[in-house]
Amino acid sequence: FTAGVRVGTTQFENHMFIGNGYVTPYKYNGSAFTRHGVPQASSSGMTGAVSGGGSITTDTYYYKVAFVNAQAAIGDVSTATTAFAISSASGTVNLTAIPVAPTSHGVGSRRIYRANTTTAASFGLLATLADNTTTTYSDTGAVTPTVAAPTDNGEPPKYNVICYHQGRLFCNDLTNPGYVWYSEINEPYTFASTNFRKRHDFELNAHHTHASGRLRTYDS
Repeated sequence: FTAGVRVGTTQFENHMFIGNGYVTPYKYNGSAFTRHGVPQASSSGMTGAVSGGGSITTDTYYYKVAFVNAQAAIGDVSTATTAFAISSASGTVNLTAIPVAPTSHGVGSRRIYRANTTTAASFGLLATLADNTTTTYSDTGAVTPTVAAPTDNGEPPKYNVICYHQGRLFCNDLTNPGYVWYSEINEPYTFASTNFRKRHDFELNAHHTHASGRLRTYDS
């Protein structure tokens, strides 16, 4: 909090969501402050090596990582790692330097997704690391990825006006005055890149739910 800077708040799912429009917004669950959204992981430092002894079939493999917060909300996946080529039918990919989320985001686990040249861009869930500390994982080929990786689970904008309405959070965006952003239904932690509407040509300074059940917005 900064003296003289307006703060917008609302409540949903036993959390208070708080933003002043200038820093990444927060949420509070009664005992701890953590960031509102789930950040996108970065695979820039993630490396690995191929070894024998596993059962991965001959192909070229790629991996992505996503952070998961304590409410089981999944953030955007990272970009793909460099390629790992398996030249025999008994390989293992040993991943290292798996990204760890900043403590302030309240991330409790991470998901690893895998694709190969056969599945092309279709990344499937390979494993869940049930902590925010482990930085290694060995893909022996024992698991066949199934659940598809998320494609658009972004973070909320830096807001100072926010309200709850019919299972979603609605907020402003000081970077784009006049825009109203909204969360996924019954999932207040992620905001898709298409979840916005331009309502005014001026900066929004208030939202509220009218007695009619409609959401109303006001500009300056």
